[in-house]
Amino acid sequence: MWAAGEDGLWMRTEPDSDSETIVRIPYSTKVTALTTTGGKLTINGKGGKWTLVRWNNQKGWVFGGYLSNYPIYKIENPEVLESLYLKISLIF
Repeated sequence: MWAAGEDGLWMRTEPDSDSETIVRIPYSTKVTALTTTGGKLTINGKGGKWTLVRWNNQKGWVFGGYLSNYPIYKIENPEVLESLYLKISLIF
């Protein structure tokens, strides 16, 4: 799974948004999901369960609404994306 919170994803000591933070996982970083707990919740409009993850030799809880099952690619330069889109549209 990948961290999908644009400002990063806080890893916490407990499955609770008021628990102590361990580290902020950078956006688009791959993490290993170990288990989930509790029912589905909604936080800031995102639905998910608390998920225990391992990242960078640390283990803690993140809110699953900010995890993605697919890789996330951050484009630093939007002009590059526009250029690629134009080249692809010329092919098709």
